[in-house]
Amino acid sequence: MITVVQLKNPPIQEALIDIQVTPDQDFDVESFAPLIEELAAEYSDQTPMKGGSFSINITDDGPNFTSDEINEGFMLKTPDALRVVQLKRSGFTISLVKNYTNWEEFEGLAKGLWDKYLAYRKPNEVVRLGVRYINSIKLSSPDDIPKYFANHMEYPKNISITQPKELLYRTVFNNPADPSISGIITHNMNGQSNGLSLDYIL
Repeated sequence: MITVVQLKNPPIQEALIDIQVTPDQDFDVESFAPLIEELAAEYSDQTPMKGGSFSINITDDGPNFTSDEINEGFMLKTPDALRVVQLKRSGFTISLVKNYTNWEEFEGLAKGLWDKYLAYRKPNEVVRLGVRYINSIKLSSPDDIPKYFANHMEYPKNISITQPKELLYRTVFNNPADPSISGIITHNMNGQSNGLSLDYIL
């Protein structure tokens, strides 16, 4: 059994839960208005999310351009922008920015808001469920990477460079019990003016 360690200063920059549902272009996103009003005390920054389409029809008289803009949903933010909720016709997203504590609290927050979402948008099916963590660790050297990861990217040390400018490493895992479930870990190291930053997305 894996022992979960609660870090004093977790490196998580953003934690996100994204639920995609079956499309319904006939759904009126203005139906979310009562829910947006209910959440307004906590999520006071409210912005419509626009989407649309663009097409070109070639005729003997020349090209004919048409475009269409629709409201795909609403983005709600707390005043400090550390918590963001998206209510969309295509699904629901919640993200915490530099404000993550633990999975149980995050899951409970997402579950409560998801239940509220379902009271207004009743999809036929959930087509995708994604969980993402964006983490960032400051390094003094690429040689520090093994201190943080058992499975990590490596670079050739027998060439005359002081350190790599960028490194990108991606690992994809499939769930043996259900191939439709996969986990992806992406390491991305960039040199910055204040040192090296190793960003990894799970």
